[in-house]
Amino acid sequence: MNRILVRTPNWIGDQILAYPFYQILRAKYPKAWITVVCPEWVRDIQFKGFVDEVLVIPRKKNSSFIQSFKAINEFSKKIRATGSFDLGIALPNSFGSALLLHRSGAKQRRGYDTDLRGLLLTQKINWDSSPSVHRSQSYVNLLQVEGIPDFEIKNEVENEKVIVTIKRPSLK
Repeated sequence: MNRILVRTPNWIGDQILAYPFYQILRAKYPKAWITVVCPEWVRDIQFKGFVDEVLVIPRKKNSSFIQSFKAINEFSKKIRATGSFDLGIALPNSFGSALLLHRSGAKQRRGYDTDLRGLLLTQKINWDSSPSVHRSQSYVNLLQVEGIPDFEIKNEVENEKVIVTIKRPSLK
């Protein structure tokens, strides 16, 4: 993989939870050019040591479906103008994030097969909506196709407290 496009989470908290995803992605592809696409309010918390380029999605206010489609299409043209991508990964489970990867021309497009997104993805991952799957784990699971060693984050409820357990692989 020479060039990777990642559609980031929309919210600051979710972006922070995606840290293991970026760490493992960079470890797996140390020489790849990694471009992230994010909303304006998440721009400043992109993990600069793990990504090479940050593209900010133009803000849309009160958009209809047609207006949103047109905006994604226009922004995708700008992404395509930066060069072709070997792989695109959608972290949000939205139709729009998969559409952006598709319209940007990423050769392989990976994400969870929810909300009719499967039509736009070349690598569809089954979504596990179980509350025991931590959001960080769901992001990391998108890298399992790459043969990434197990990285496990579990939510367990014990005595009305949530316990988060993290099992990390050694990254070399």
